[in-house]
Amino acid sequence: LKLDAPNAGGSESSEDEDEGDVESNEYANSREIVDFYSKEPFEYNYASMCKMTVPDGLEGQTVLDIGCRRGKGVFKFSDKVGEDGLAIGVDWVPDYIAEAIRKSEHAAKRNGFDHNNMAFSVAFPENLHMAGLDDNTVDTVFVNSVSNLFYSLEDSLAEMYRVLKPGGLLVLETVVSDVPRDMGIFERARAIGNSIQASYERVELMNMIDKAGFQKPEIINEERVERDQGADSVHKMPFIPNNENVIFKALVMHIRKPEEQTE
Repeated sequence: LKLDAPNAGGSESSEDEDEGDVESNEYANSREIVDFYSKEPFEYNYASMCKMTVPDGLEGQTVLDIGCRRGKGVFKFSDKVGEDGLAIGVDWVPDYIAEAIRKSEHAAKRNGFDHNNMAFSVAFPENLHMAGLDDNTVDTVFVNSVSNLFYSLEDSLAEMYRVLKPGGLLVLETVVSDVPRDMGIFERARAIGNSIQASYERVELMNMIDKAGFQKPEIINEERVERDQGADSVHKMPFIPNNENVIFKALVMHIRKPEEQTE
C-alpha cells in the first residue's frame, strides 16, 4: 500500500508514486476513459444512495470504497475500522474527492479519533494504481450501487481482485436484470446515469465475477426495483422509455477472493 496513512486524510495520495505501476494499466493514458468519466455527475439517482450493508469485524482493516462520492460511506468505515485501520475512498470526480478531504478531519474527530484514518484519491475503478494501491493490500472492498455505470465492469472487477488480499471480501451492491438486455437501451441508460436500466443480465454479471477469479457470491439481500427509482422516495430517475419486458433486482453480495490463488 502506497498511501501514507497518518497524513492521508488531509490530501490525496502521493503524486510521486511509482510511474511503472501506473503505466502497467492499459487505462493509465486512455483518452476514451477520461472522456467517459468526465461527464457531468448525476445527483440523487439510485447510484447516489449511501445504504451500504456493512459486515462486522472491520476493526483494524484496510477498507476501500470505490465510487465514494463525497465520502459519507468512508466516514462510516472510518468509525468501523478504528484508529488502527484505514478507510480509503476513490472516485473519478475531483470535486467530490476535494469535498471528502475537507470534511474528513471533522468526521475523524466526530468518531473520537486523535488522528485522521482516512485517505481519498481521484481514480478510475479500472485503474486503482492511480490511488497508489498495490496488489494484495486491501481487506475489504465496497461498491455501492454504482458499478453499472463503470466504463468497464469486467476490468474493474479484475482491479478489485488485484488489490484484495487473499481471502479478502468484496461487498458488491448492484442491480441485475432477469433477461439479456437491449444494448441500445443499456448504453442510453448509462449516458443519463440510470444505473438500474443500465444493469447487466444476472448470468452475465456472475460470469464476470467468476472470470475475475472470485469465489461464488453469497447473496445477502435481494429485492425488486423499478427503472425510475432514485436515491430516496422523493427523487425519481429519468429513464429510457421502451418495450423491454425485464425485471430489475437489487442485490447485496459478499464475494471472496480465494485464500490460495492459482496461477
